[in-house]
Amino acid sequence: MDASRPIPTLSRRGMLGASTSAAAAVALGGGRAQANEVDPPECVEPDPDANLTDDVGTNLPPSRIGVQTYSVNDQISSLGLGPVLTALAEIGYRGVEFAGLGGATADEARTMLDDLGMHPVGQHAGMDNASLQTAVALGLPHTGISLITNIHGAHTEAWKQTAEEFNAFGAQCTAEGVKFYVHMHPEPYTPVLDSPGNLALDVLLAHTDPELVFFEMDLYWAYFTAMSAQGLLFDPVEFVLPAPERFPIFHVKDGRALANEQVAGQQVTPMNVTHAPYPMDGICDVGQGDVPFKDFFGKLAEVSDLAGHELVWERDTASNHPRGSLASARASYLMMRHDHMGAPSLY
Repeated sequence: MDASRPIPTLSRRGMLGASTSAAAAVALGGGRAQANEVDPPECVEPDPDANLTDDVGTNLPPSRIGVQTYSVNDQISSLGLGPVLTALAEIGYRGVEFAGLGGATADEARTMLDDLGMHPVGQHAGMDNASLQTAVALGLPHTGISLITNIHGAHTEAWKQTAEEFNAFGAQCTAEGVKFYVHMHPEPYTPVLDSPGNLALDVLLAHTDPELVFFEMDLYWAYFTAMSAQGLLFDPVEFVLPAPERFPIFHVKDGRALANEQVAGQQVTPMNVTHAPYPMDGICDVGQGDVPFKDFFGKLAEVSDLAGHELVWERDTASNHPRGSLASARASYLMMRHDHMGAPSLY
């Protein structure tokens, strides 16, 4: 996607209304009350160690369903990294993207993953040598930053300067055998001030080296930044389709399009993001919201093997779940695992 691409006024697939019912994902009745002791729901009891390749109810590759540890930091703070990774592995998660190690050393964290049959995905850290060396010690294939800001300004030349800084750090990472990636909040989807027909991400994609810099699209932030009262200002998947290899990791995060409502007994609170083109709503469990995952992953599967991407669950507000963040992790995993989210590709 080059920097001259005009922004579509509406998505050809219309408004954000494509997500499915979350009844199976939130049926967490019964079991113990402690958030760190979450029983499986009565309706579904997946075996994470089973051979899942012939399960027609699965469209996201199970081996690539991962978790961002930021989502369960409340539990890591209380219990430590090891017990929480164990709980996540028992739920079925196989990939781990770190947001700190909860007091563990890199060697300890890597041993935990190996013992649990999990694999490292990446980390949200800094653009500095210490972060890079942590990635090397952990055996991470990727190291990244958690957001992009317009620190140099919002004009074309300012975003080009940001791109050059990404190229420079990407080269350092590549020399160590690690890929550098950037996680995206709303800023990359904002118009360039002196070229409002382009978004900042257009400039970043055009001026970063595809061998050195990669991107992590957070589907919640992408779609809710795109949303307007008339539909989508741009279609996030259109950034990915021309070069899906530049997007090795996706955050599978859901959110509601209506404000201040109860969803499965949980109060959904609007996000206070004043620079967004449309009011953003609360982040919720996968399947409870309005992010069109099936549309996105269905289109992606037409041009790229989904098994070549890491599909990482994140819910910034997971501790708001009435049974705690690990219950939120289970609810979202079950929706990702069983809801044909990547149709038509079957795994």
